[in-house]
Amino acid sequence: MNPLQTKTTTWAAAPPLHKHSRQKCWRCLSSKSPSGCPVGSRRTLLATGTLGLGLAAAQRDQSVAQDSIEIESTAETVGSIVPLSWSLLVLRNSLPQLWVQEFQRLVGNANKVKVKSEKTLEALYVALKSGKAKGYDLVSIGDAFLAPCIQGGYLKPIEGGDDYRWFGSLPERWKTLVVRDGDGLANPRGGRIWGVPYRWGCTVIAYREDKLKKNGVKSFEDWSDLLHPKLKSRIAFLDSPREFIGMAQKSLGLSYNDGILEMQAKGVSEEKLKARVKDLKAQILTFSNSDHVRALAAEDAWIAVGSSSDLLPLAGANSNLRFLVPGSGTALWSDVFVQPSQTDNPDAFGTSPMLNVWLDFVLSPARTHGGGLQGGVAPLELPEGAVQEGVCEGRDVELDSRGRFLPSDCVLRRSEFLLPADRETVRMYQRILMA
Repeated sequence: MNPLQTKTTTWAAAPPLHKHSRQKCWRCLSSKSPSGCPVGSRRTLLATGTLGLGLAAAQRDQSVAQDSIEIESTAETVGSIVPLSWSLLVLRNSLPQLWVQEFQRLVGNANKVKVKSEKTLEALYVALKSGKAKGYDLVSIGDAFLAPCIQGGYLKPIEGGDDYRWFGSLPERWKTLVVRDGDGLANPRGGRIWGVPYRWGCTVIAYREDKLKKNGVKSFEDWSDLLHPKLKSRIAFLDSPREFIGMAQKSLGLSYNDGILEMQAKGVSEEKLKARVKDLKAQILTFSNSDHVRALAAEDAWIAVGSSSDLLPLAGANSNLRFLVPGSGTALWSDVFVQPSQTDNPDAFGTSPMLNVWLDFVLSPARTHGGGLQGGVAPLELPEGAVQEGVCEGRDVELDSRGRFLPSDCVLRRSEFLLPADRETVRMYQRILMA
């Protein structure tokens, strides 16, 4: 029998949110990058450096990209009479092949563009950490990996980027995401540019409409609705303690990035947040970066909470499956280009015309991914501007007039990238998760 169809599947126990024991793995919450814990989920490493509680490697296959693409140029050179090469190491299926082909036509005669891909975010992190990425001009990583890579010395900043069009085109919240200090903390005013985004997605809720209606769950629009008593042990959640606590914060009217001081200012105590986390844990069938999808397919879970890149490929598989982005906003993620600290050519950056030509190309309004959240969305398509007053309605994510899966602008303006937390807030997370 197909294991996805059986009703006797044994799922991993929901708590704790870690493959290791609670007692042994709080090093993942330290201010330095963990050396012994697995790395892989988009939400693996998010704290003053890192909040990662041992997460399965995320494998996301949506866009386009082969293991290796290598094309010899036949057009004119870009600003140089010496043949240039340009090499990228990216997450598989995250970079449209059409972009590579168009860039190849742009860069000129005798230049060579080479793109190699890895299957997982974990593999890209390991390549940077081990020095195996040193032969590449740029490497793609998930935004959650920026802080540990900066702390570990695996990256070097992109110098002089603020003088170029590509950086000026980025809205402020993108600059907040990629401009960091030496500890990896967001510092949009005094930090340096450590990454350049090229696509984004978000956390979505996939749910079985038939199961919810049959069991009397009629209203389902926001995070607090996950506390419905009929949903106990019916929710599968991605293996991310940081995002789980963030969901609890959102259900209490807080921001994902509210620390201790912000919580106090809004009248939410640590004890209240701890109680909400406890209540939400009771609703969870499994925490996993793979089983959350399988549990939904097997109908053991009626709801799965995870990355748009994991869940939206299920669209069309079942006529009763719906996808929701809560009205109060959701967590955003991004894939970003970074420079390895070790390169074969130490003068490659700041002097080579290829770097800023590529980044201008990637952040051009002409560059889109086409399918919305299904394949990742171009950075300039993330709505910017003040959060609208009043309440945004949580709606199912459906195809828009351009054939894309995208939430409303209202919801996206209320959504946030998960930024590294300060040390006191990380300690609060530890106390709550150990309770």
